[in-house]
Amino acid sequence: MLTDLEALGLRVRGRERDELARGMIADFRLKSYQMDQGDINFMQLLESPTLQYARLCIYSQGYLAKSIRIGGYRDKLWSMWNAVAYKINRQFETTKEGIVWAPKIVPQAQVIHTNLMYFIQALQRKTP
Repeated sequence: MLTDLEALGLRVRGRERDELARGMIADFRLKSYQMDQGDINFMQLLESPTLQYARLCIYSQGYLAKSIRIGGYRDKLWSMWNAVAYKINRQFETTKEGIVWAPKIVPQAQVIHTNLMYFIQALQRKTP
């Protein structure tokens, strides 16, 4: 029999009913084509996540599982890391037969602030 999380497509390691266990994997996506006009208007109110103290709150079965600050110290730190990683990775770029080969020696992190603002700007262009 499937647990509640398995029915939602989430995989849980460990015991069968350990919903809020460490290492729980969840997939979260914002899809503009699934949002109604009220949701789009609400998202467009976010102009500066850093100044507005925006947070991404993830709930599981009615309980707050994780609260992530958008535009806080984590995002600033990862932005600085990405700048350094980009400079290091550029050192290893080579061109062979007109094709640029760019290996990822140092991994880059996903910055929530940047990705969210790209999404909101796309919503503003889409909405009349």
